[in-house]
Parts: sequence; C-alpha cells; structure tokens
Amino acid sequence: MKKSFKYIAIFLVFVTITLSVLYLLRSNITQQEKSEYATLIEEGDKALDRKEYGKAITTYSKAAEVIPQNLDAYEKIVDTLSLKGRFDDAKSVVEQSGKVLNASKKSSLYSRLASHYYEAEIYNKAEEFYLDANNLKASDSIELNLAKVYLKLNDISKSKKYLEKVSKDASGSVGLDADLLRAYNAKADVTAAKQFFDKWDLALEDDKTLASKATAYQKALGSVTNDDLYSRAILSREIINAGYPVLAIDLLESEVEKMKDYPDGMYFLARAYYDSGKYSSALDILNKSLGFDTYSGEIYLMVARINIINGDINSAFEAYDKAVVFASEEIKGEFYKEYIEILIAEKSYSEAKSNLDKVIKGKVTDTIWPYTLYLEMYYDQKNYDEMASVLSTLAKLSNLTDQEKMEYLRWQIVYSIENDKLASAKELLTTLRSLDRYNPYYYLLSGRINLIEGNNDKAKEELELALNYDLEGSVTESAKKLLGRIE
Repeated sequence: MKKSFKYIAIFLVFVTITLSVLYLLRSNITQQEKSEYATLIEEGDKALDRKEYGKAITTYSKAAEVIPQNLDAYEKIVDTLSLKGRFDDAKSVVEQSGKVLNASKKSSLYSRLASHYYEAEIYNKAEEFYLDANNLKASDSIELNLAKVYLKLNDISKSKKYLEKVSKDASGSVGLDADLLRAYNAKADVTAAKQFFDKWDLALEDDKTLASKATAYQKALGSVTNDDLYSRAILSREIINAGYPVLAIDLLESEVEKMKDYPDGMYFLARAYYDSGKYSSALDILNKSLGFDTYSGEIYLMVARINIINGDINSAFEAYDKAVVFASEEIKGEFYKEYIEILIAEKSYSEAKSNLDKVIKGKVTDTIWPYTLYLEMYYDQKNYDEMASVLSTLAKLSNLTDQEKMEYLRWQIVYSIENDKLASAKELLTTLRSLDRYNPYYYLLSGRINLIEGNNDKAKEELELALNYDLEGSVTESAKKLLGRIE
C-alpha cells in the first residue's frame, strides 16, 4: 500500500511520456482498448468504494496507459490523490498528463485540481491552477472560480475583473453563483442587489446549497430598513456566512466611526477581520466591544483565539473563561469543548478537570465528549485508575450513537493495552471493526498489539492500512512512529 503511493507519481510520469509518442503515431482506438479501459475504470471505482486508495490509483493508471488521451482516468487519479491530501503527486499527474491531452481536456484537469486546492483552503495553489486552466481554455465556470479565489486572497479588484468576464446570461449553478456574487458586491445598494435575483426561481434550482445561500441573501435584502447601520450589519452577516469576509469589510469598514455604540456592526466587522486573517484589526474592534451584552460570548471567544494565535496563552485562558460564562446555552458546549481541548494540549490539567466537572455537573451537553476528554487527559497523565473509572461510567450509558460507541471502544482498547490486557483488547477490536471496518483507529491499535507480540510483518500491514484509511490525519503521526520502530 505504502509503496503504491510512493511510486505512483514516477509510474505515471513514465506512462505519459512513453505513451505520448504512441498517441502522436495513431489516434484510432480499438474496441478492445475501449472495453479494457472501461473494465479498468470500473475496477478502480470498486477499489475506491472499498477505500483501497492505492489499488484504485494503480488501476486508474493502467487505464490511462491503455488510452492515454482519455480524461476520465486522470480525473479519478487526481480526485483520489487529493482525497488523501497528496497534492504534490496530484500536481505531478496533472502536469505529465498534459503531454497527451488536448487543450480542452488539459483545462478541465487543471481546473479539477484547482477545485481540490480550493476545498483544502490552499488558495494560492487554487489560483495558480485556475489561471493555467483559463489560459488553456477560458470558460464562465473557471472565471467565476477565479473571482471566488481572489476574494479568499482578499483581492476584491482582481475578483471583480474575473466576475465581469462571466456571461450575464450564464445559466444553472454557474449563473446563479455569479449573480449571487454580484449581489454581494453591490454592497449597500439594495435595489441593484435585488435585481440580480429577478430571473431566478430559486425553488427550482438543482444546487440546493447554493439556492439556500441565495434565498438567505434575498431575504436579508428584503429585511433592510432606513437604518443604514442595521442594514449593513444584516447584509454583512450573510456575506460572512457565505465565506467572503473581505466583502463584509468593504461594506462595514467605512462606517466604523458611526458603529462605536452599535454591537451588531462592531461584532460583524470584527468577525470579518478575523475570518480574513486580519487579527490585529479584529482585536482592535473586539477590545472596543467588550462592554456590549450582545455577542459577548462570541466576542470573548474571538479574543481568546487571537491570543492563542499570538502565543499569549494566559490572556487566551482569561478570555475563554469569560467566553463560556457569557455564551448562550445553545453554544456553551462548543465553547467549553474548544477551551478544554486547549487546556489539555497545554497540560493545564487542573483547569481542564475543573471545567470538565462544570460541564458534567451543569449538564451542558448530552454527548459523551466530556468523558472522552477526561480519558485523553488521564491518558496523558498515565493515570489509569481514573481512566478505568471514566470507562466504567461510559459503559453504563445507554443510547450511544455508533460514533460514540467507537470512541468508547477505542479508549477501552487503549486502556487494555496499557494495562497488559491484550486478550481483552483483541475482543474489543473485533467489536470496533464490526461497527466500521474502515476505522483507522482499529488498524492503528491492531498494529500496536501485533508489534507488542512481535508480529512485525502483520503489524506493518495493519499500520499501513491505518495510514490508508486515515483521511483526517487522526492516526497518521502515531502510525508513522510505530512503523519507524519496525523499519
């Protein structure tokens, strides 16, 4: 598995360079080749469904070897590599496949990779590959995506340049998305913004997420009043929620002097600064807003997060303490969880326990995260007696979701391993696998047990599967450390 990923980029470079010659020599594709290509694509799809990512990529690569000028296999390779966070390999595939694809197909593949970079919030790379795609073959879709990328890069001028290139007659999701972006850009000109929705029946749009955003903004436009500050705050909220804080700054910043006693406007301006990475500006606005009752919990939370970014841990803890006090009941649990996770990471165990006790006593949440954070804290401290007590409490809880059962089982297995109860750990592993055979923790813990028992080959196999199934990076570091002990 590991070797498949290691050599896949080299393999594809060889394939595309070699077969580019064949492509130039002949363009006729036999029925047998078409059939073989389709079979390989189907086999790759099945491997992907089984989360056998290395096998899927290898199979798609064989398909690309059969018909190198077809786009489908390359797209699937790029999708799979991006899913695994292997962007450098995906980039190599895109660049090498360009040797055999025509301009239109190259553009499509470059755009596909750019979209994955965008989703991963790697906006400078998204910009690079959308520009490459646009240079090969411009389209409304690519130019719209460039307009969105530049907003993420806080460049309104470049964003407008590409938005203006998108056809006013564009239909479907591209057309609606472009008109919604134009409405956002209209800022406080409500009449102009409303006109962009005139041609759309949002209830009939296939993209329900996009239609929901458009509906929310249309509703916001309909709720504006003669109070300019209120109207700007309402509109900025929707723009921020849509992911374009730089446009909200553009809408609110000019009125900052008038908003000193207006909590909504100050809060949303601070949020826009924060979301766009302008932490100093955000903190300046937040410090001027600390006396407001409205949004006080959210204000202290942002102050805490900025202090964490700035490395001022003590000030961050002070702000978190106030954030959980002022937070509404609906969001108090989320605030506590974030705060306690940071306390544990900073090894402030006494404060973490104190806050966890408050969460349990106050019944802040009906989920099991307080117990799993207790377990994480006690595990860090190697306090196995307290771990046993928490696990005993968890075992008595009823109506756990499957996800919560897996969390409980994971910690019970860890406890069993640490206390040399390997037989018990193996039994629990069987139950964990029955709930989710793709759970990366199952393979990490199974690999760890095999390593303890001296079954190095089996341990290596399990740990490589843990890496294969880990799409969120939750076990990668631990698995690599254990593999290092084998190798």
